[in-house]
Amino acid sequence: MEPKEYLQLLRRRAGLVVAAALAGLVFGWLTLPAAREGRARDEGRWVATHTLIADYTDGRSGLRNINFDRYALYVTTGDVPRRVSTALGINPRKEVDEGAPTKRIRKRGGVTDQRVVVGGVSVAAAPDPATGSLVITARGGDRDRVTRVADLFGNELKAFLDETGLAQFEQERSALTERIAGLEQRVRELDVQLFAAQQARDPNVGSIEAQRNAAVRQLASVQEQLLDLQQQGAATSGLKTLEAATARRVAPDSGISAPRGTLPRLSLATVLGLLVGVGLALVLERFDSRLRDVHVVEAVAKMPILAEVPPVQMRRERRYLVVAADEPSTLAAESYRTLRTSLGVMWQARHELEVAAGNGGAEHASVSNGDVPPHPHVVLVTSPGPSEGKSVTAANLAAVYAETGLRVVAVDADFRRPSLHRYLRVEDHPNLWDLDRDEHDPQRLVELLQPSAIDGVRIAVSSPTGSNPAAALAKAKRAVEMARTLADVVVIDSPPLLFANDAPELSGVADAIVLVARAGRTRKEALERGSLILARLDAPALGIGFIASAQGVRASGGYGSGYGYGYGYGYGYGYPGYPGTRRGWRPWRRSRRRGRGARVGAGGPGASSSEG
Repeated sequence: MEPKEYLQLLRRRAGLVVAAALAGLVFGWLTLPAAREGRARDEGRWVATHTLIADYTDGRSGLRNINFDRYALYVTTGDVPRRVSTALGINPRKEVDEGAPTKRIRKRGGVTDQRVVVGGVSVAAAPDPATGSLVITARGGDRDRVTRVADLFGNELKAFLDETGLAQFEQERSALTERIAGLEQRVRELDVQLFAAQQARDPNVGSIEAQRNAAVRQLASVQEQLLDLQQQGAATSGLKTLEAATARRVAPDSGISAPRGTLPRLSLATVLGLLVGVGLALVLERFDSRLRDVHVVEAVAKMPILAEVPPVQMRRERRYLVVAADEPSTLAAESYRTLRTSLGVMWQARHELEVAAGNGGAEHASVSNGDVPPHPHVVLVTSPGPSEGKSVTAANLAAVYAETGLRVVAVDADFRRPSLHRYLRVEDHPNLWDLDRDEHDPQRLVELLQPSAIDGVRIAVSSPTGSNPAAALAKAKRAVEMARTLADVVVIDSPPLLFANDAPELSGVADAIVLVARAGRTRKEALERGSLILARLDAPALGIGFIASAQGVRASGGYGSGYGYGYGYGYGYGYPGYPGTRRGWRPWRRSRRRGRGARVGAGGPGASSSEG
């Protein structure tokens, strides 16, 4: 795709792209970090480290029992963070309050990094058993607060461990004291028993004496343990501060991270949403089979494009505007004149080839242009599906033929959803249903023809909606045959190729067929199938009328914003995969259909059973 085609794509999918950008903006707003979390994540400004090292000079530390990994866990979990919160004046019991300890766990390189947030400062501990050190790191946006928090964690950890050691010492001493008291009581009891046994010359004196000696030995052992415990004293943390906290300014952590500011975060979210929208637009365009490019249309239909009609703004009051007659100086009107000219050129070329092929070729190869009819007598306008502009094309084609001084008769053969009479501004009666399908007198057709609002154009209005299809089609064909003798050009507005069999039937009475495709509406498979049907019938299809083509507008400085009519068919079935038709709220159509229904019921389809 060329750059301008990408711009066209984005213009078509502008709604999707804008919606994705707005969704990104909303997502960025909803995911804005809270005040406490935002300050806690501001880790790229100030960093302070408090280094603790094993104190080998303290004989009570018990260095063999130091577990640095456990000490690091104490820093981020349990009493130490709560003690620091209390020292900072923060209530640790209210976890929802700002500044309360909040634990966070990160994984970096497969290693779990435990952190705790206290007062808007993120704190982590890194143990190093090999060197006997523990480094406490605090990060935040306030220099003094970071320094104080790092030192508080180091001091509170040592105090917590000292208090824990003292509590353990008191517990052990109390237990030994209680045990000594019990053993002393046991020795006294055994002394009484031994004295009584000796006085009574009891033969169990030896046994009692042995029990007393064992109790005395056990008492001495426990007393020795208590003496050792008292001499050793309460165990301390075994740590001392090697380096107190000193804040330093550092750059943010390397790696990709979302901005923390409100405006940068919302801007980034909007840009990301915009990129996602563009990506979705490209994906949808890849799977969208609607036709927009003239080269693709010609390749799919295997027919040339006779004219590109630009988009025309069709408001409600301009819904049935015929630009070739009402706005003859516009680009759209010139496009229909191009269609008329292309039809004449293609018709002459086709006619010459047919004459040459049917009469030996070489001897008729020099037929002059004057001997070739300048234009086809009967032109059939059809399309693969509904809402593709065939009726407006038929009306404008009739207008551009009439402005050259030719007598034009427009035949509306689409009785299922007639609209040609609205473009030509006539009533829907009299109509073709009043014509006998076995009629041969052209004068009878003259009585049914209505002069339109366009000079030189008369119209044969279609049979009423709900008529018998076979009878309505037969009358339309008969009207075309009689119109040949009454007009220089006959333009037929037929139903879509893929929704009814009328167009293939009418192709037998047509000299030329214009297949209409609408940019952004007609799908590739529909146009391909429609052109294949015409090719199988060996119908005189001369080319494509490409409606609402934006390429022609940009190339020629055109105008407009698209056909604004919704055109629906009531056939009761649809072409598989074809986009559904849309019908808006149209009170004028409702009233007209009531009137047509009353007239049809009175004298229309009721007669079809006898005629068809």
